[in-house]
Amino acid sequence: MRLTLGELVRRILPPRLVASWFLITVVVTAIGPFATYQQFGTLGRLGYWALVLGVAILFCALAFRAAWRLCAAHPFWLRLLLASALFTAVFLPVQWFIMLTLRGPAVGLEHLVLVVATAPLAVGMMKYLWLDPNMPGPPETAPQPRILDRVTPEKRGTLLHVSVDDHYVELLTDRGKSQILMRFSDAMSELDGVEGMQVHRSHWVARGAVRDSRRRNGKLFLMLVDGSEVPVSRGFQKAVTERGYLHASHRAPNG
Repeated sequence: MRLTLGELVRRILPPRLVASWFLITVVVTAIGPFATYQQFGTLGRLGYWALVLGVAILFCALAFRAAWRLCAAHPFWLRLLLASALFTAVFLPVQWFIMLTLRGPAVGLEHLVLVVATAPLAVGMMKYLWLDPNMPGPPETAPQPRILDRVTPEKRGTLLHVSVDDHYVELLTDRGKSQILMRFSDAMSELDGVEGMQVHRSHWVARGAVRDSRRRNGKLFLMLVDGSEVPVSRGFQKAVTERGYLHASHRAPNG
């Protein structure tokens, strides 16, 4: 699924994680561990710890996400060790560079390795004790059909109807309409995961979008939840009836 930059940032760094970064930065700035209280003034400590903790939280979130994806079928402790190893391998040289560049606290390499390696282990144990150990972060939403990746985020919602408008495919969701320049057959191939069917050479409807059906001048129409009407061509009427898309009073008689 293609994500916008904002969606990607929110998925990797949810608001509660950003809030935690802010709170921890304030607390650590006030305490001034690793001799930073003596080495920097208040603004210097704030800037130093905001940078260090911000980079650490970002890398830690990425390490947990990667470990949970790579070892999804393995025990929690193995995923936790992998997350710690990934975090240490990436963050340690970055932290060492920050310390040298900003003339941060003089911490021995052995001490730094110990602190960096145990940080994600502590985070992981808190997740295990207080949260669901199988989840590295907020629960994922159910996957959307691929075609919704083509519309703007504000129009992504429950898919109701797909139709043809000249050279465009028109998508109707519960959040509005969108037009996409593509072939109808290609659009049909990207409707994976949505229960529905093609009812006309130019129309597809989701099962949950059908509210009623009616006949007018010998033609059959499906009434959708948004009030629109979708024609059902003769070639699809039998399948539509058999799959229960018609209102009872409009089903074709047997025989």
